[in-house]
Amino acid sequence: MCTNTILRFGNNFTDRRYYISETMNHEAFHAAQLCRSPSTDFLPFGLQNGRFSTEIENHVSENYKGISYMRKLVEMEAFYAEQKPYLVMNYLKKYCY
Repeated sequence: MCTNTILRFGNNFTDRRYYISETMNHEAFHAAQLCRSPSTDFLPFGLQNGRFSTEIENHVSENYKGISYMRKLVEMEAFYAEQKPYLVMNYLKKYCY
């Protein structure tokens, strides 16, 4: 994970720490997705029954064009988990240990 952009453009230490934490949670959730099914590409867990906030759905639609709907679900789950470190840790413990 590269933090150069966060470190250069974060307004202050608190913002930088927040965004690095968010990014770590996002990528760690992807690790849990991969641990669950290592022989295939990332698969979603089915969080929120595939229904996420408009903000998350719009972000993924705008920034992840040209990928399958399944892959978009994988990304939406990771964005959903960014601010839920306990959720991320539970999934890592369940699927990666």
